[in-house]
Amino acid sequence: MTPTQIKNRYFGRMKKVLQNVRAKMVAADVKCGEVCDESMDSYKCSLACFPSGNPKKPSNNIDFNIDFEIMESEPYDGTKGGVAFGTSIVYWGGSVMGNCTPYNFTSSLWVPRKDRDAIEARFVHFEKPEFVDDMIAFIEECQAT
Repeated sequence: MTPTQIKNRYFGRMKKVLQNVRAKMVAADVKCGEVCDESMDSYKCSLACFPSGNPKKPSNNIDFNIDFEIMESEPYDGTKGGVAFGTSIVYWGGSVMGNCTPYNFTSSLWVPRKDRDAIEARFVHFEKPEFVDDMIAFIEECQAT
């Protein structure tokens, strides 16, 4: 699959994962923006969250973005023809709260772009209900400290 084909197949599903996160954050009285397309050099969607309650003046150490990205291997480490998915949570000030990229820092990080079944198997990890629940629990723990 080409990177564009991968985006066409998975981008809507990525947005759905972030919409599920947004719904849980809003249910917990956290102000959130809408899930938006932040694609530039890579395919990425993003959700801005404002536990401070003030989206017009974000707080660097409280408010954060959650990004969900399709990563091509070539710009990262030169591996030819690989793809991975990852989420990151970054405070407005730029500090990283956390991230999830399955198999990061291992030889299994990159799934061959030509292997549709392997790409699907890697992606479904993010669609499991416990992934969203674990992300929310992680954010709550970080916010409490």
